[in-house]
Amino acid sequence: MHKLFLLLPLLLMTTLFSCNRQSQEEIDEELIQNYISSNNLNTSQTASGVYYTIEERGEGTIYPQTYSTMLLNYEGKLVDGTIFDSSYDRGVPNRFLLPQLIRGFGEGALEFARGDKGKIIIPSSLAYGSQQVGSVPSNSVLVFEVDILAVEDEEIADYAQTQGLNLTTTETGLRYFIEEEGLGEKPSLNNAVKATYQLSLLDGTIIEEQLKPVEELAALPLEQTILGWQEGMQLIGRGGKMKLVVPAILGYGSASAGEVPAGSVLVFDVELLDFE
Repeated sequence: MHKLFLLLPLLLMTTLFSCNRQSQEEIDEELIQNYISSNNLNTSQTASGVYYTIEERGEGTIYPQTYSTMLLNYEGKLVDGTIFDSSYDRGVPNRFLLPQLIRGFGEGALEFARGDKGKIIIPSSLAYGSQQVGSVPSNSVLVFEVDILAVEDEEIADYAQTQGLNLTTTETGLRYFIEEEGLGEKPSLNNAVKATYQLSLLDGTIIEEQLKPVEELAALPLEQTILGWQEGMQLIGRGGKMKLVVPAILGYGSASAGEVPAGSVLVFDVELLDFE
């Protein structure tokens, strides 16, 4: 059993699958309805055809966005009850970046907040399609039992409230607070910046500090930095100071980086000294 069962397969759907899609969708729908009926489930359905049911509501009030991470325990099954993946078996919950999961899971998870428990039922076209992946046969309807432990968006909101911050959110999910806008023009992706900063996690753990005077700093090409920095540093001029709260998708994603755990939200306290 391995968490990679939830990740997007590397192979593309074949032309043959596309040609047979309608008939397979009908087969999937029959399997899903039989499963729902035999298990006496009260389900809802998304626009694309993912079924879900919330069996226990938690205390969370903030739902994830399509770019969010979630910490959860889960068990993946076929409709006949065969278990093909389980975080419970490993004894460790997983933090996933939703855009990197199979489409049906990423879509269904948007309906779950912290503490919610339930099921996500995914037709094969929104899972692995005509591919066999590990022990999962081709054209399989998948059922995931999920227990949501944390939602990135709520974690950021809690951090902002604790710190007394009124954060602005961009379309990409970057949060920021400008303390000083700085003077003159602002850098673009074509510039290299000289900046002091402190990098920490939401729990306050300091990962890195760069506090050298400007004459000792090497200019850092902005286009070579993480996406959150690329976007955020273009918001201030020379002498500007800001706090950047960078969701995982704009940071290191689902990979760890040095002392930064996988799926981490990054907090930067930044002062832009110069750019060229």
